[in-house]
Amino acid sequence: MKKILALVLSLMMVLSLTACGGKDYTGKYNAVSVKAEGMEIKVGDDTWKTIFPDEKSIPYIELKKDDKCTFMFDSESEDGKYSVKDDKITVTIDGDDAKGTIKDNKITLNLEGAEIVFEKK
Repeated sequence: MKKILALVLSLMMVLSLTACGGKDYTGKYNAVSVKAEGMEIKVGDDTWKTIFPDEKSIPYIELKKDDKCTFMFDSESEDGKYSVKDDKITVTIDGDDAKGTIKDNKITLNLEGAEIVFEKK
């Protein structure tokens, strides 16, 4: 009886730990589009190249362990933090928050009036 009880308790602990574990969102997400002022611009297309002629790489956000992230845009990289609750994400860089959603390997962030969509690489 004690062995069965110990086995049941062990299984319950394993299942509770599995249930508490969150999804792994770490990885690099490349920008694919930007929506602002009624326009949608695809990253890398001719309009993008006209607006950002000096942009040599694709903007991205990299989510790292310990809720840290790196945001690269306009060839400048900045480190910050992020938090995820359900399918909502908040990215904080230099004290400024960008809020959005994270779902199906896609992040949509609202940043300074623009909606930026990133897809996991």
